[in-house]
Amino acid sequence: MTMQLVPLCTMTAELRKPHVLRGTPAGHRLIYEVASGSISGERFNAKMKGEAAADWFTIGPDGTGTLDVRVLVETD
Repeated sequence: MTMQLVPLCTMTAELRKPHVLRGTPAGHRLIYEVASGSISGERFNAKMKGEAAADWFTIGPDGTGTLDVRVLVETD
């Protein structure tokens, strides 16, 4: 049996200039506030709600990156 993956949706976001925090205990952090965003797809559509959305990108001491994206959306 083969599993078939089907895309759920595509998210589009407009990001503001990053806040750059260098040398934190976890590494360098870049925080991008999300100015606006939407999600669209055949099975799922939504608009960004509120203003508490951001992408936190951390670059660790070993050079690896970790992305933490949080956004509140309202579905149609």
